[in-house]
Amino acid sequence: MKAILKPEIIKFLIDSGLLFEINRCVLHSLGLALAIKIEENGNMEFDSIWDRREDPSSFTFTEEAFEDGKSKLDRYYKENAVMDRLQKRLKIHGFLMQRDRHPDIKESEIKV
Repeated sequence: MKAILKPEIIKFLIDSGLLFEINRCVLHSLGLALAIKIEENGNMEFDSIWDRREDPSSFTFTEEAFEDGKSKLDRYYKENAVMDRLQKRLKIHGFLMQRDRHPDIKESEIKV
């Protein structure tokens, strides 16, 4: 069975800045990117997961694209009371993002 992203979900991911955030926070640092194809008539569809894992310098946003994505995400957070939702999740679970309890690599150990 093939999974298909409905056009309204793709539009939501783009307009809310969530596609930007998924790529920025998760995929880009691993050399991957979730790509959406936007046709001239405005139709949108899932394109592919771009794979450049062999190139650690791949996938960074231009300054303009970064600001656009961040602006969309900030607006989505404000208009949808996301901070309230996150505070409730923190109170219920004690975390916002579920993590491995025994991670092999700690971000603090990565030297830049």
